[in-house]
Amino acid sequence: MLLDVKFSFQRKKQRRDRIAQRHLERRAVGEALRAQRRKQRRGRADTAVGLEQQALELAEQRRVDRAAREQIVEGRVQHLPRAREACLEARGPRERYHGSVHSNKGHPGKIRIIGGEWRGRRIAVSARPDLRPTPDRVRETLFNWLGQRLDGLTCLDLFAGSGALGFEAASRGAARVVMVEQDRQAFAQLRQTLQMLGPKNIELVAGEALAYVGRAGERFDVVFLDPPFRQNAPAALLAHLPARLAEGARVYLEAGAPLDAPGPWRELRRARAGQVSYQLLEWRADDQGRLPGNV
Repeated sequence: MLLDVKFSFQRKKQRRDRIAQRHLERRAVGEALRAQRRKQRRGRADTAVGLEQQALELAEQRRVDRAAREQIVEGRVQHLPRAREACLEARGPRERYHGSVHSNKGHPGKIRIIGGEWRGRRIAVSARPDLRPTPDRVRETLFNWLGQRLDGLTCLDLFAGSGALGFEAASRGAARVVMVEQDRQAFAQLRQTLQMLGPKNIELVAGEALAYVGRAGERFDVVFLDPPFRQNAPAALLAHLPARLAEGARVYLEAGAPLDAPGPWRELRRARAGQVSYQLLEWRADDQGRLPGNV
């Protein structure tokens, strides 16, 4: 009788052990299957990201090639590889082109020069309510329009603000850049940036834009106009600017809405980025009868 009880107890224990063993085995198999599925999902995700990245890079490549061909068609350059290299220069080093409009991620209160001698250098921006540094994408488009390099040209930045346009022009070879700014805090920051970069081809002028245009004696090849939107200044500025312009001068205008420029102004380019409209105009003193229009 005692032997029967002992034998029965052993059989129950063995049964419990087998059940526990099968449970552990099933658990191990389940963990292995789940790990394999996670790996497969990661592989599919990596593949999707890779395909998306390739598509984005292809789109960016096409954009660069298109900008280079525009320069060929317009006669600004004669060699496609050199044009393409110049367009690529404006993009690096930088975050991916499909990132945010500004390149300030991780660098609040700063903007980056995107081309030329100081490419990649970050400059501080004064914290003023009316200060709107021209976005990277807009600047890139503008200097594609201008032909990337400004060697030998004189430039006027009438509402310098952050200095994004004036310093960019100097970085790209402009012979002389005059930057006019009325706000004291913004002007002080421009002076600090000038001391940091150390160029000899930039002059800073503290004063009001129209007053400077009225008293200045020299003429400019390129003028940047990015006034505070609330001033509604573009029309008045275009009326006073011709006395300060060289023949064939180009004027960049940034505003809340595009301006229908009167003759002898000729609109070369027009685009929009969010709430900002921007145009490139050309002054033709000998073209008084020609109506403005897109080319």
